[in-house]
Amino acid sequence: MRGASWVVVGVRSRPPWDVGYPKESDHAFGRRDHAGQGDAGQDGATRAGVGQGDAWQRDAGRCRPVHRSASIRMTRRVQPPWRAGMRIVDTAPERIVEVGYRRARAGGGTETAWLPVDVVRVDRLPAGCDAVVVTGDLQGVSPSPWGGEATLLGIALADYLTVWAQAGLLPPPERVGVLLAGDLYSAPGADARGVSGPVDDVWWAFAAAGCPFVLGVAGNHDVVTSADLADLGPDVVLFDGDCVDRGGVRFGGVGRVIGASSRPGRREEAAQLDLVTRVLHEAPDVLILHQGPPGRRPDQFGHPALADRIAQTPPALVVCGHVHWPVPVSPLPSSPSGHVLNVDGRVVVLRTATPGPEPSSRPSREPSVRSG
Repeated sequence: MRGASWVVVGVRSRPPWDVGYPKESDHAFGRRDHAGQGDAGQDGATRAGVGQGDAWQRDAGRCRPVHRSASIRMTRRVQPPWRAGMRIVDTAPERIVEVGYRRARAGGGTETAWLPVDVVRVDRLPAGCDAVVVTGDLQGVSPSPWGGEATLLGIALADYLTVWAQAGLLPPPERVGVLLAGDLYSAPGADARGVSGPVDDVWWAFAAAGCPFVLGVAGNHDVVTSADLADLGPDVVLFDGDCVDRGGVRFGGVGRVIGASSRPGRREEAAQLDLVTRVLHEAPDVLILHQGPPGRRPDQFGHPALADRIAQTPPALVVCGHVHWPVPVSPLPSSPSGHVLNVDGRVVVLRTATPGPEPSSRPSREPSVRSG
């Protein structure tokens, strides 16, 4: 599939599971669930459905095959104790849509789940972007909104960007940057937990959707290298101890998790902390990790050693996943205005605190948080 255009034929069919999924007669971008329809406790949430149309084409050829330099400057930049770039200014997420998918069930088998998509407000975005999509731990499968067989959830999510833009829920993909926090693989049948596999197609899908940049790290279940993504050009970057500047915002990241290096996707604690320190010395506004520090709440788990290291040079925003947080945002204890954003099993859309006019085609809806 690499290096060629991707064509997905729009088949007006329902997915192989049928729990609260929109009918073919529903809008392409989804529908409002009313009380008593779909899963319990979903009143007022918009759910993404199966799209319509004859065909849809993603042109991967639009990405220039330019190889990026792996070198970074190691001189420490002088910065104030907190930065203005990409600071979260409203920690209350706003639910805008949910995506149905299949995932492995604890104890064996498969189950239906819903991927929440929330908006969180920040003080600024990279130049050229009206939104930044942040996600991770997409360990499931779902059909594309354009139809067809179920595929990796991350690939389907990339397809949904266009659908949601047409619905007025998001800006066009050409104005949406993407940050990936790792663990994007699922067993094809979504019936086995803890499996590892190739995820480069997820990265290719976001690039093919037209996103101005796709930046992120590998999780402990991802099989992907920078060489797999090299043909996508300099705006697709798999971090592991380096930084790049995009639109006036500096991003950096470190992949994997702390653990025995004899196991896949793991790195000894000292080596992992050295890489994190190397990135922090470059003074990133946004630090992307797979395994992150703990939050302030007792149910916001993380690695304490990472918290100690980040406290020495705190960025404005730390993005992570690996373990699920019931509440996705926590203040950084070491920074008066920094935050940790956990995106395990969720999508967070970063928008500015003063967004532009809402498109007139945007459907009316009420904020809703799913329970249970």
